[in-house]
Formats: sequence, C-alpha cells, structure tokens
Amino acid sequence: MQLPHYGTTPPACPVCGAQITIHQSINPGHCGARTCLSRHAVRAAVAREAALVAERQDRIDAAVRGWPEAIVQSARTLGADLDSLRMASVPFQTTPVRPLPDERRAEFLTHLDGVVHAAFDALQAEPPSDDEDREVAAPDLNRPQPVEALGCATCQGHCCQLGGKAKAFLSVKEIQTQARAHPDLGPQEMIDRYADALPATSVKDACVFQSAQGCVLPRGWRASPCNTYRCHSLRTLSTLADASPDAPLVIVGVTAGEAKITAYRDSLGGRTIHAAAGTPRTPPP
Repeated sequence: MQLPHYGTTPPACPVCGAQITIHQSINPGHCGARTCLSRHAVRAAVAREAALVAERQDRIDAAVRGWPEAIVQSARTLGADLDSLRMASVPFQTTPVRPLPDERRAEFLTHLDGVVHAAFDALQAEPPSDDEDREVAAPDLNRPQPVEALGCATCQGHCCQLGGKAKAFLSVKEIQTQARAHPDLGPQEMIDRYADALPATSVKDACVFQSAQGCVLPRGWRASPCNTYRCHSLRTLSTLADASPDAPLVIVGVTAGEAKITAYRDSLGGRTIHAAAGTPRTPPP
C-alpha cells in the first residue's frame, strides 16, 4: 500500500521503526503489531511510574526548600536527627469549603433516588433462596493503617474530588450491598439515611460528603472505592513505613506555595507541624 507523503521524515513506529500513518502516530502511537503493542504498553507503564516518582520527589524538594524550619521541627518532635528522617509526599488538596449549593444537593438526591430504587427493584427480582444461613456480603471497610490515615489527612482528600462527578461513587451495586447488609431498611429509609448525612458545607466541586473534617459518612456507609482505594503516593508511603518500623517519618503535601507537613513515628503517633492551607483536616474515623 502506498502511504501518504509526509515530507522529509515520515512517522515511524517507536518500537520496530516501521513507517506508520499520522493517525497511527497519534493513536495508538505504534504500528499496531502485537509485539509492538506489548512493548509500547510496558514503556508507557514505566514512563508513568517514573513521572509519579519524579512528582513525589518534587514535592519533597519543594518542602525542604520552602519550609526548612518545619522539617527541623519535625525531627525534634520525633526525637531524631535530620539525617535519619524518612520523607514521603502525598497530593495536597486545598480547594475551599463552601456551603453546599442547592443545585448540587438536588442533583445528588436525584441520582440517589434513581440508584436506590433500581437497586431495590433488582433485589426484588432475584429468585428466592431457601438458604436462610447464606452469608450477607457487608461493605468492605478496609480500615487504613495509622500512617495511611495520616497520609490521607495530610493530603486532605485529593481523590475525594473525583466523588463530585461520580456522585459519591454510589451506584446500583453499592446500594445493593447496603440493602443486603441492612435488610430492615426500605428504599425511602435508605434514601433518608444518605440525605440526612449531607453536610451544610462541603469542599467546592468535590464529593458532597467531603467536609472540612473529611468524609461525614460513617465508613460502613461509604461506597467501596472510598474504603479500598489507595493512591500511588499512599502505597509508597505504606511501603516506606513497613520497611522501617518506628522510623521517623515526615509526610509532606505541597501545592501552589502552600504546604502541610506532618511528623509521624509508630511509637509516638502523628502531629501536624505546618499547615498553610487553612484549618488542618483530621483523618476520617
């Protein structure tokens, strides 16, 4: 097949070097051969990992340059010298807390009404079971370790911002799990349980349940992603803490000239050393 003329340098597959079309150079970014697809995926994964590592290190470097006194105070608080400090970083969400707009409240309640009734309709359509002792799947609480909870408190809920468009991640499947765990509740009681929990103020454009002190929903009533999700930074923080039990650890979140810096040690717990983005938020229970 005669390929179109591209000038002096036609696009080439970055893996095998074969000539490709302009469209292929944009999407999928290679010639499409199975071997090139696999290698391209591996390269993309390695590049993403490297970018995340670099981003975390940039936050740490920014904290050391911008708030050296807080780093020194962290060492003193933990009874450690500077050279022994372990440092980790997390995202830092600084979106302001505002009164929950009526339109956002109404939009969420409309979504809630739809998924709740769809969930109960689906459960009623299930064939009856003769097994009275069947196990009921309860919501996965997956409570974070203390260092993870402190990492989330330092971050102040960056991932919770995704819950705005996702309507707190409440879906038909999530409501079915809640209905099975609480068979005494009907559709309206289920709706009322969530509606009554809506706070007067929440983080602007984030999850409606994200308040100044974190999520207002009890952990057992949150959608499973809220309990089980661990971002890349949090997984790295956990690995660092597990590798050196009781090591003095400093967790930093930095964005737009603001920072939150937290000191942690297994035997001492955690303490906020510096917070330049308003009232420090506490980890959810």
